[in-house]
Amino acid sequence: CFISQVYRMFTLPQAEDFGEIQAVVDSQNSPLVRCAGLLYIRFVVPPTGLWDKLEEYLFDDTDLKHIEGRQAFATVGEYVENL
Repeated sequence: CFISQVYRMFTLPQAEDFGEIQAVVDSQNSPLVRCAGLLYIRFVVPPTGLWDKLEEYLFDDTDLKHIEGRQAFATVGEYVENL
């Protein structure tokens, strides 16, 4: 399901300002949805602009308890750090 979400974002028309993707990344409904948006940003933003897009999420302490079908205790910030 996670990869399906990322693929769905790739099928959206690419916006210059990332408005739709920003709404996904800032969503408070599910940390997994946020991580899918962050992974999308990692793939489409050139390396020179990556820090500007991901910097604010490095210190996000939202719990991310479900990773690849097993229980893990990590945060969204740790996920961004590993991207």
